[in-house]
Amino acid sequence: MPNPARDIKLAIELLQLAGLLHPILATSAGSLPLLSGLKETIFKLLFLDIVLVHQTVNIDSVNPGIMSGPLAEQFVGQEFLATSDPLLEARLFFWARENGSAEVYYLIAYEGNVYPVELKAGKSGKLKITAFICKRKKAPFRIKISQEPLGWNGEILSVPFYLTGHLPRLIDDVVKITETKESKG
Repeated sequence: MPNPARDIKLAIELLQLAGLLHPILATSAGSLPLLSGLKETIFKLLFLDIVLVHQTVNIDSVNPGIMSGPLAEQFVGQEFLATSDPLLEARLFFWARENGSAEVYYLIAYEGNVYPVELKAGKSGKLKITAFICKRKKAPFRIKISQEPLGWNGEILSVPFYLTGHLPRLIDDVVKITETKESKG
């Protein structure tokens, strides 16, 4: 008797083994280790290449919205994987509220801290969920990846899409800036 759920699970596992898909794991943890809040049945899939996303989602070639919605999430995830330590298994996480009513695109574990990463393809949005994570989970600051220029306002590190691969260095720079201000003040 056919079992569609089992068939889909097997197909996803085979595509992962072939390196065409990479899971983005859901966690309810906002602190290390991120695996402690793992939700095994909830995940997103990251494609090997943005062109595969383009074909799968059937994006209008005339007006693709370069960094809109699914493309922005895929691009950033691919950059995170490309710049991860090649000696370690790369794991990507997103934060999901227990009832599933809210999520943060990515959680980045770096130098013993967890940073919530929000993506903004458009100009609107308040980053309320990343503020919640910072307050409740003691994240040092928030990261927003968007089309806006590089900036730091004391709470949010704004990173343009094209600098996503440099995120560890940018985090280090912000940490140095905040440490310098704290030592002077």
